[in-house]
Amino acid sequence: MNRAVVTQKTLEAMAPDTRVHFLNENAVRVCKCLSAHVGLEKLGVQHVEIEPGKTSTEFHFHHNEEECIYMLTGTLELRLGSELHTLNAGDFVGHIAGGEPHLMRNISAENATYLLFGQRLEKDTVDYPDLNKRLVINGDATKLVDLNDSDT
Repeated sequence: MNRAVVTQKTLEAMAPDTRVHFLNENAVRVCKCLSAHVGLEKLGVQHVEIEPGKTSTEFHFHHNEEECIYMLTGTLELRLGSELHTLNAGDFVGHIAGGEPHLMRNISAENATYLLFGQRLEKDTVDYPDLNKRLVINGDATKLVDLNDSDT
């Protein structure tokens, strides 16, 4: 088998990984990591499925990493900064490092699927503006800080 290729049959046979965001219990994603399957280490690519009413993550932005999504099925509402956008199959969204905070919510009656692409940097900082929290990532070490604390 060529490890550089993921066929539809291979994708369907892959075991899904259900992930609940550590800061948002409604953020439930069912993921299949395509990039790991083919050995990519610097770029993450995941096939993601979100059930109706669930969100993709906690409202956030990355200081160092870029990410983007390509919609496959269903309808998602994208909260991008203070704006709301409706995403459907064929739509593409890119998030630059340090850009607007974002999250997506499935507003359809069916599961929504998309491809998620993101960098895999050794160090990143992720801000969660609604919670006034910051996650500092340094390799395997992470630290969650409250931005209300004067020491941060």
